[in-house]
Amino acid sequence: TQTVNDANFGAKTVPCCHIVATDGNTYQSLSSGVVRSACDLMSSFGMPETWDEPLQVVCKETDTNQGYRYKYLALA
Repeated sequence: TQTVNDANFGAKTVPCCHIVATDGNTYQSLSSGVVRSACDLMSSFGMPETWDEPLQVVCKETDTNQGYRYKYLALA
């Protein structure tokens, strides 16, 4: 989780996804779709420390019926 400040609502704690690539680069997302898909991957494959090899994932986007963009992680 991460605490963010919103000008209209003040500080609130939201889920956050941190990814560390094999080259050492780090990525962070507050997107609920990315967080949810990361949880789904861990439900399917277990926690990262149990993996023999890193998972190859990509971030994808799709449009929703309401006209919003939905971001999520998918296996490469």
